[in-house]
This record gives sequence, structure tokens and C-alpha cells, in this order.
Amino acid sequence: MKKSLFIVLIIASFLACGDKQDNESIRKEAQISGKITAVDSIDIPEKLVTYLYNETKADYDQIEIEVGKDGAFTSTLPVDRSMSISIYGDYGVQLLISPGDSIHIATDARFEKVAYDGKGGDVNTALTAYKDNNPTEKLLESEEVLSPQDYALLLDSISIEVQSYNKDFLANHDQQVLQDYVMSEEAFLIPAKKLAYALYSPQGAVALNDSTFTNSFNNLPEYKKEYDLNTNNPAMIANYLGYVWEVDALENTTDSREKAFMNCLMSLENN
Repeated sequence: MKKSLFIVLIIASFLACGDKQDNESIRKEAQISGKITAVDSIDIPEKLVTYLYNETKADYDQIEIEVGKDGAFTSTLPVDRSMSISIYGDYGVQLLISPGDSIHIATDARFEKVAYDGKGGDVNTALTAYKDNNPTEKLLESEEVLSPQDYALLLDSISIEVQSYNKDFLANHDQQVLQDYVMSEEAFLIPAKKLAYALYSPQGAVALNDSTFTNSFNNLPEYKKEYDLNTNNPAMIANYLGYVWEVDALENTTDSREKAFMNCLMSLENN
């Protein structure tokens, strides 16, 4: 009897180890596969490059994916959390992907007509619809370059419409990864668009010297861990702060760049 019980316990332990390994695999990997068809003068690419943000390096890991002559491809990616990734041939697309996903992509070589299937496919179908119907860029179109003050006022009015759009979208999509993505877009919409104006508009230098224009940089919303999955608006602000802090740190201290940067980071309240 004791011998039988001992054998049962050994089998149970092996099964538990197997389950643990399966869970570890689910937590750390995701699969993507798909089929690319040639379109117009654009041939099927020989390979795709996937960009995954690596927090440890503060840079992107690049993973190459071979594409068959028939346009088929498949790859297993190291994914330990929900994140946005980019996949490029000659053209590309951004995806939201989570551990355990197995997303299948059917697309033309321009990545203009993209369809998703498999686990995680519904999230990316919804993400495509969210981007295609988002009113932000259309509302920002202007035949003339607005002054920093007028641009800031326009952003305030646009923000109200975008909040309404986001609310309606999330009422019909309760997946957590979409909730986090949309809310992070909304939280950093105004400062990210102001930064783009400052970097690329002819009046950018004037804008950055206008305290009423830049006040949103000094009063950023609290950054949440969930926002890490979004490499759009939040990432733009993070890169800007990194540049500013680095310049200030190197001008005002003899510390190493890394130490000076971390001192600036630790001085932020609620962030």
C-alpha cells in the first residue's frame, strides 16, 4: 500500500512539473504565423524583422523571421508580458501581443489589408479598428501652421472628442490589454502631440520657450506599469524626458550619465 502511494506521488510530482513548465512557457512565449501575398509592384519579402522593446537594455530586440516563397512565415517570440511589437518587411504593422498568444496574420505585401485570427487575433482586429477610426489625426489637420497658443487650444478641444471616442470604444472591448493601450494613449495625448509640434513645426523653438505651452511636460499624469505595453505616446514622452535629463545632468554635475539620470528620475513625485 505504501509502495503504491509512493508511486502515485512520484507520478503526481512529474505531472506538476510538467504543468509548471507549460505555465512557464505560456508566460514567456507567443507565436505568430501568417501568409503574405504580393500586391501591385511589391513582392513578397524574403524576411520580416520583429521589434520587441527590451526594458533592460532600454532598446529594441530585433528578431528576423524567414518568409517562404509562398509567403508563409512562423516564429516563436520571447514575450513575458503584454506589449506592442512591430513587424516589418518593406512595410509593416504594429501588434498587441501577450504571453500564450498564437496570432495568425493574413496580409498583402503593403500591410494595408491585414486580417488576424487565432488567440490574440480579436485584440488586434479591434486595435486596427481603433486606429482606423480614431479622430485625432484628422482633427489635427490644418492648411496653415498654427501658433503654439492656437495649437494648444486645438489640442484641448480635440482631447474632449478623443475621450468620448475612447469611452465608446472601450464600452465594447473589455480586454485588459486594449484597456491599458487606449488609456495610456489618452493619458499622454496632449504632451505627446505638443512634443511633436515642438520637434517638427517651424515654430517649435518658440513653443518650447513658452511656459504656458510646456506646462503639460511639468505636470505629466502618473505613469502606470500597464502603460509599458504602449510604444506610442508614453514612449515619446519618456524619450523626451530622457534627453532633457541627460543634457541637464551632464551640464550640472560631474556624476556619470547613468547616476545623474537616475537622480533626476528619483526626484519625480508620484512617478
